[in-house]
Amino acid sequence: MAAAMGPFTEQSLSPLLRLPGELRNRIYEYTTFEPHGLFYGTSAIGKPTLFSNFERTHECNQLKYACRQLYAETKGLGLGCGMITFAFNTSSTLVGSSARSVVELFLDFVISLDDKWFARLSLVVLKAPTPPKSTCPSCKFGGGNEGDMKRLIQLCRNNSHLTVRVDLPGLHFNEGYRLLTKAIPVILAFRDIDIGESLFPGLFTFDYTATWAKEFRVKHGVVPSKMCNFRLVPQGQLNTGEFRESVAKFLAENPRITSEVGTWLSYAETWSQNGL
Repeated sequence: MAAAMGPFTEQSLSPLLRLPGELRNRIYEYTTFEPHGLFYGTSAIGKPTLFSNFERTHECNQLKYACRQLYAETKGLGLGCGMITFAFNTSSTLVGSSARSVVELFLDFVISLDDKWFARLSLVVLKAPTPPKSTCPSCKFGGGNEGDMKRLIQLCRNNSHLTVRVDLPGLHFNEGYRLLTKAIPVILAFRDIDIGESLFPGLFTFDYTATWAKEFRVKHGVVPSKMCNFRLVPQGQLNTGEFRESVAKFLAENPRITSEVGTWLSYAETWSQNGL
């Protein structure tokens, strides 16, 4: 009678580990892929970890605990598996983190990576808590301070492979038509695009807005139209019906504004999908 195998069999007997390396890598990527992306957090001992759920209770990579070879082959695997969200929420505390904002949290994480792992990042979403009151969109993007934002923008300018989407605490889709009026200076600062004339044809002057945008660019190191991998995202979700109703009511109350509801809606839909 053959001797019973112990709890740990030889790695050479594993059907998975006998497969070619390229095929194993495809299997590894499949096991960690999540349609909604992964979520950054820390383990109970404060170790940076990627989770498969927003509550950060299910670690995405369980393979690394099987044996030393799988640990070596799957370490850092989640970094290259699509979108990674960094977020603060009221139900989760990041153990061992002293970050004061989600922007600082991400920047600290980048510092901890060597070049090999950093090169695997492709899309990062920074979700800041929604403030109790709407704030000026010129300050504290993603909850970070001005120094953090300068570092983040510089990181995007120097690494075209990485796209970063940042929450805008001062803009929310549930504001209806106000979302677009408040976004005019932000779009001008980051994209050098004048949407004011499209929304308020013949009625909008850019003297004040252009001055603000110019000062903002200098202050934050923004290069207009060259920041395609740095996207600003209004908070919340776009409700097309409610947004259309808000704009239609606003235009009806202001007959001097001759733009169409469709023009406003097209901007909102584009921002919902791709950010500002």
